[in-house]
Amino acid sequence: MYIIYLQEEDMKKDSKYPVIAHLNEAANDNLLEFLEKLRNGIGSGYDYSTGCFWDELDDFDKSHTDKFEGLLIETELGEKDIVSFEEICYYLNILLDRCQLSNSNKEKAREIVQQLKSNAVEK
Repeated sequence: MYIIYLQEEDMKKDSKYPVIAHLNEAANDNLLEFLEKLRNGIGSGYDYSTGCFWDELDDFDKSHTDKFEGLLIETELGEKDIVSFEEICYYLNILLDRCQLSNSNKEKAREIVQQLKSNAVEK
């Protein structure tokens, strides 16, 4: 069963569908694995969306994309959005309030989100 944790009304700005799709897919797959990858600067791909960092783009994509900080998320329909670490941590905290994780996994997830947020402030 696919569960929707984030919805449009949770978003800070308009046109954030790629962010909603990607984070909901991560939560329905393996949220802790997603967070570990994110912390280590590794993107992730799911059935309907992908997320990557600037360093993960190949030369062709870099030549056709403005340099960005954060995560570039693209849906299978070609919708794209770039989300900063600060923004993604905001959405992850909402998601963690709503998703079903054991207490120990939720605690680990919150620690990772806090580390991501701290790293975003340092940059």
